[in-house]
Amino acid sequence: MPFASGNYILFMIGLPFVLVGVLALVTPLNAWSQDLLPEDKRGKFTGIFNIVNTASQIIGSIAAGIVATFFGRPWIFVLAPIFFLASIPLFLRVKETVNL
Repeated sequence: MPFASGNYILFMIGLPFVLVGVLALVTPLNAWSQDLLPEDKRGKFTGIFNIVNTASQIIGSIAAGIVATFFGRPWIFVLAPIFFLASIPLFLRVKETVNL
């Protein structure tokens, strides 16, 4: 989608593919991968999966913010790392639901 900036037709053609890839494909794949695990490991998998996704987004958004600061548009990535760091205590407060 970065190549579609300024090209409205390319943006409208590419947007459904991006939405399918980001929204409609990830949820069934995650559910399917959990179904492959033994029942006593499913809750642990979800917790690890959430932490890995959040940690990678923190690192990625901070790195993107640094790049944006040095190469222009520094206002783009100012709040993203703050929101991701603020989400960590929320993950820590969630109780494990799987009884071992």
